[in-house]
Amino acid sequence: MGPKTEMPRQEAPQSSATATLSTRIPEIDILRGIAIAAVVGLHSFWEATTASDLLTPAGHAIAFFFLLCGFGVPLFLALSTAGLALGHREPSGWREHIHFLQPRILRLLPAYLLWSLISAYFLRPEVFGSFRSMAAMLVRGTADAQFYFVRLLIEIYVLWPLFRPLARASARSAAAAVAIASIGIAVAVGWGLPIMNGWFVRSMVMEPMLWLGFLVLGVAAAPYLPRLTKLGYSRTALAIVAILTAAASLEMDRNFYLRSAPTYVDIARLWASIIFQPEPTAYIVCAIGLLTLVAGRIRGTVAARWLTVLGSHSYGIFLSHLLILHLVVHTWFPLDNLRSMSAPLAFATTMVCWIAALGLSGALVALLSRSAWTRPFVSNRW
Repeated sequence: MGPKTEMPRQEAPQSSATATLSTRIPEIDILRGIAIAAVVGLHSFWEATTASDLLTPAGHAIAFFFLLCGFGVPLFLALSTAGLALGHREPSGWREHIHFLQPRILRLLPAYLLWSLISAYFLRPEVFGSFRSMAAMLVRGTADAQFYFVRLLIEIYVLWPLFRPLARASARSAAAAVAIASIGIAVAVGWGLPIMNGWFVRSMVMEPMLWLGFLVLGVAAAPYLPRLTKLGYSRTALAIVAILTAAASLEMDRNFYLRSAPTYVDIARLWASIIFQPEPTAYIVCAIGLLTLVAGRIRGTVAARWLTVLGSHSYGIFLSHLLILHLVVHTWFPLDNLRSMSAPLAFATTMVCWIAALGLSGALVALLSRSAWTRPFVSNRW
């Protein structure tokens, strides 16, 4: 499912424009670290959710944490467009746009191609039977669940001229920024209804529309990030946003069980219940706001330094973690055993899988990043 920001430095999937953003706003790197941890958690709990009985206490707890991690990909997308909005707001011609696209796409592709092929070798060996099937897999990003994100990010780069006017309007007026973000979120929620009712088919062309709310949220918030992060020092602001986030998470959980849990085997409906319904969207927006404040408050601490390191490796972790989860972590902790475990043990096992997948993929990427020869295959900063 999901995710990363103008990603690659951030980019856990994202790109170099964010480098400028990160230099001026250190909290961006902290948020990238939080986002990649959430993405790995999302996939770890997703796998456990599909192997569990959601109507048991263990299944409910696992599903709840799965939903809580749903902000990971939206946060990466918001960070990506925020980086672009800060660094590439002014209009440009098609020649300048080509120069804008080239370095970003070229930095994404080496790691994407390598990890797609490795994942396909283990998980989808049938695609190597023909050049056409292999090419389709690479174009569509279907080697494993997360690879669609790189293709989505490239689509966002291509479409960036359409977002530039919104970035300029947001920079001129806070009221315009709020209106732009609100309309974008409303459009995103609007896509949830047809998905839930099976009327809409996800496609490469339409996927940016599914994520439009969070893309526009990053564009609108970009000029005000320094002021937003400083609000983290206000206990009142933190408390208010934390209460809103907690309330939204509980309503999201209730909505999930009323609307989606009985048909959770329908992945499209479950996906819509996570991201594109009003309750999850409200939770994600609140969670992103809360984490922005927290990032400002913890800046300069040991926790912030660790999260910054994690964020700096987010692209490689994003590409490799699901393969490690499938081939290594679930060999140690088979999903089939979850149904026979007690609720506390099943939940604890899923947490261990999350930590193991994040730790192993992070260690692998950190090791490969040390060499100039292997760095292009785990990073978009080289």
